[in-house]
Amino acid sequence: LNFCIQYDESLDQAFVPALTIQPLLENAVHYGMEEIAETCEIRVTVYTDSNSLIIRVSNEGSFFEEHLLEKLQDGSRQARGLGIGLLNINQRIQLLFGESFGLSFENTETTAVAIVTIPLKTGENTYAEDDYCR
Repeated sequence: LNFCIQYDESLDQAFVPALTIQPLLENAVHYGMEEIAETCEIRVTVYTDSNSLIIRVSNEGSFFEEHLLEKLQDGSRQARGLGIGLLNINQRIQLLFGESFGLSFENTETTAVAIVTIPLKTGENTYAEDDYCR
C-alpha cells in the first residue's frame, strides 16, 4: 500500500465534519487492495475552489458504478457494507450545508475517485467543534 496526502498548509485549520474522510479511506483500501496484485496507491488531495473545500480520495484498481449515489438514494441499488457509509456522508453534508454540497464520484482510466465538497470554514469561523475535525 502506497498512501499519499497532498494539501496546502494554509488548509491546516479547515473544518471537516467528523467521520467524513475515514469511511472513504476504508472504502479505498478495501476495494483498491481487493483488485490489485501489486502495490495499491491511495491518494488524498485537498484544495479549495472559491469558497469550497474539495477533498478527493482516489485509489487504483477499482471503479465506482455509474450514478452510484443516485441508485443508493432511490433504492435501485441496495446499500451493503460501505454503501451505507457513502449515503450517510452525503446526507450529513447536505443537512449541514445544503444540497449544493456533498459527495460525488468519478472514474479515470486507472482510479476511482470519491469527491467531498463542503464550504471552506477555518478556525476563524464559529462552529460547534464537536461536529468537526481539523
